[in-house]
Amino acid sequence: MIPFFRKIRKKLADDNQFFKYSRYAIGEIVLVVIGILIALQINNWNEARKKRDTEIIYLVALKSEFTKNLEIIDESIKTYENMLLSSETVLQWTGENNIPDSEQAASIHLAGCMQNATKYVPSPGILEDLINSGNLSIISRTTLRNQLSEWFIILNNTSRQEVETFEHRTALLNILVVHTPFLNFPGELGLNNTIDALPSKSNFEGDVRDVFKIREFESRMGLYVMTLWSLKSNSYNTIREHVLKILTEIEDELDERNY
Repeated sequence: MIPFFRKIRKKLADDNQFFKYSRYAIGEIVLVVIGILIALQINNWNEARKKRDTEIIYLVALKSEFTKNLEIIDESIKTYENMLLSSETVLQWTGENNIPDSEQAASIHLAGCMQNATKYVPSPGILEDLINSGNLSIISRTTLRNQLSEWFIILNNTSRQEVETFEHRTALLNILVVHTPFLNFPGELGLNNTIDALPSKSNFEGDVRDVFKIREFESRMGLYVMTLWSLKSNSYNTIREHVLKILTEIEDELDERNY
């Protein structure tokens, strides 16, 4: 058997076939490697294209979500501006000599400053899904990705401010319930015709303006005004500015992609 292979090797050497075969084999290997590299590159291109397409879908959805968030925060700011105006008016009436002539006017402004305003609740969905699924990294624009990461931190800070504001509001309502004929409110606000179960006024003497003579009410109203102002001017304006920044970054990114 060994002599047989020796003969083949000698023949290949004599005919130079070995070198021809080696070049052919090397050429085949090179072609295979090039084919693999091209296939990998095509796969990378496809994956990159899919990622870009997915990112655009998210960007469009985020634009819609934060456009809605802008509408919500603008409504919240307007509500708290009205509450603040009524609260400032009420503060001018405290003390023995500043009480307004009309119980109805007092009732309107007291109701205005302590209306049942809700917390700011942004539109849920896309951003929460991005973060919870760990897909926030799909957003390639670093500035936008950082701003989206900060969103829930800003909301948490605002929530603490809202809780403090509502605590002051509850304390003021408790003073009103204890120190005034609270059932006069529906009549003065014209609600007794809507709520049949309520009497036209309280069976006790006095009116809602009695609360303006109480020092604790004035002090708590002052604290309430400060927290209202801080919530509207600081926390809610911070949210609004952040929403505008996010929308600007999204629009710039979509423009760069001609979308």
